[in-house]
Amino acid sequence: MTIAQLHYFTKITKFLGSVLGPDYEVALHDISNRDGALVAIANSYISGRKIGDPLPDSAREMIAEKRYDTDDFVTHYFTTTPTRKVLRSSTMFIKDRADVLVGTLCINFDDTRYRDLSQKVFRLCHPDAFVDTNFDFDQNKMKEKEHTESAVAAMSTNDSSIPVMIENILAENNIVSDILTYEEKIIVVTELNRRGAFLVKGAIKEVADIICSSPASVYRYLSHIKEQG
Repeated sequence: MTIAQLHYFTKITKFLGSVLGPDYEVALHDISNRDGALVAIANSYISGRKIGDPLPDSAREMIAEKRYDTDDFVTHYFTTTPTRKVLRSSTMFIKDRADVLVGTLCINFDDTRYRDLSQKVFRLCHPDAFVDTNFDFDQNKMKEKEHTESAVAAMSTNDSSIPVMIENILAENNIVSDILTYEEKIIVVTELNRRGAFLVKGAIKEVADIICSSPASVYRYLSHIKEQG
């Protein structure tokens, strides 16, 4: 980034952090730096990151996939902090006059306070057990709810295991490369989602390991699929 760009987007970072409030972390990365170093951040206590830290894996993957060639920004995907807190993230790609990527501006939303508040409100009129079952939006709780007996039974059979399902999907779509492209990963995740693979606890991580992505990327793929209808 040029000095002028750096100065401008640093002010934008501070402005957004102040306007959006304490639950939003705003981070500016300079891609022209070898590590894509963090050069400005507001409300850094959310992730614990500091100036000079490298790009997170989710941003590195988007850049490797060249998402900036087709999108000016990517919104509402999941990332995790080093303490395993789940954030809802959005990234804007910053380009120079020659349309070359020079930086990213990321907004990470921590909804912890709102989830806690919503549970307290519902507990005013519902038993605690009802609230815990129906209104706990913690990511781990979501996974537990998805872990149904029927899903476990289905996935326990050899022909329905995730590795076998992925092998079948690759064969059905004539995908033979060991290293999947972004488009091929979308195909795999779309089919797995249609076949109910993600109803089993731990499926996200297992799929991520097999297709050489991070769990956060698989969450992002699922969000993209949902947005596409």
